[in-house]
Amino acid sequence: PDLIFLDYRLYGTTGDEVAQKLAPEIPKILITGEIDLKCTYDFNQILSKPSEEEDIFKAIDKIKKRGI
Repeated sequence: PDLIFLDYRLYGTTGDEVAQKLAPEIPKILITGEIDLKCTYDFNQILSKPSEEEDIFKAIDKIKKRGI
């Protein structure tokens, strides 16, 4: 994939744990409603819920501009 969006709370795991198992060259954006979030993975970007469509497109553009 060119980009992966992950939610923080997933059944039996977290988006943080999943991101660590994926190829490092794939950009990852975390979307979460968690207020006090402590991630161990360095996501390309973290968006809070609820997210506006415009915020999602801005995050994608930011990654494209970085050439990741």
